[in-house]
Amino acid sequence: MKKILGIIFLLNIFTVYGFNLSISPTGFFIPIHKGANRELTLTNNSNENMRVEISIEKPDDYSDADSLAQYSKIYPKVLTMSGNSTKTIRFSIKTPKDLPDGQYKALILFKEIPDNPTMIMQKQGDIAVNMAMYSEVSIPVYGEKGKLEYKGTVKDIKIVKNENTRNISAEIESTGNTTIRPNFKVVYTDGSGKKLGLDEGVMSRTLKVGKNKVFAELKNIPAGTVSVKVDILNDGKMIGTKVIKL
Repeated sequence: MKKILGIIFLLNIFTVYGFNLSISPTGFFIPIHKGANRELTLTNNSNENMRVEISIEKPDDYSDADSLAQYSKIYPKVLTMSGNSTKTIRFSIKTPKDLPDGQYKALILFKEIPDNPTMIMQKQGDIAVNMAMYSEVSIPVYGEKGKLEYKGTVKDIKIVKNENTRNISAEIESTGNTTIRPNFKVVYTDGSGKKLGLDEGVMSRTLKVGKNKVFAELKNIPAGTVSVKVDILNDGKMIGTKVIKL
């Protein structure tokens, strides 16, 4: 069989930066009751020219009604950037007057298409594939209007063991009109119930509506810890608690 040489364009998704493209700022929280205009700075960190395609999209885990993308425009939608250059783009948000109070979200996507992409050769049997490494960068835009009220119920709390870390995983069902980043408090105890230490921090962000899992890494677990008491809080109010054996 003759060897087949082809090109596959790989898409890699990042939330802060791509292989050669960096963006500042890396996200927005914007009051939208009167509309809004904002700017972003793009930097081509490579020596090569690149083409950047820009769009505003609905997040996959958001409904059409909760998406900010339908009220947003961005300019320009295509940029040609020389090596080691910086350019500014602008986007605007205009919402209807009868838009319900709450938090809305969109993603600004930047697809990097360099003139000379990084190529990686992979072989499988008699087939050789030359893969071009492209990247896609996304940053979140949260728009907020009126009174924001979070309502959520913690369904379960677990300690997830990875190779070198242990993480708190909390399953939360959200029913309000905004997202939150819950706080956590962990008390470490030994086999006799003696307190060995305390850990506090902020977890990842919830959804506005629906079930999802939020996480936080546990650091510096005291030696001799047998169990942990995990409290999940929002604005200082407990929304879930559980004692877990390690």
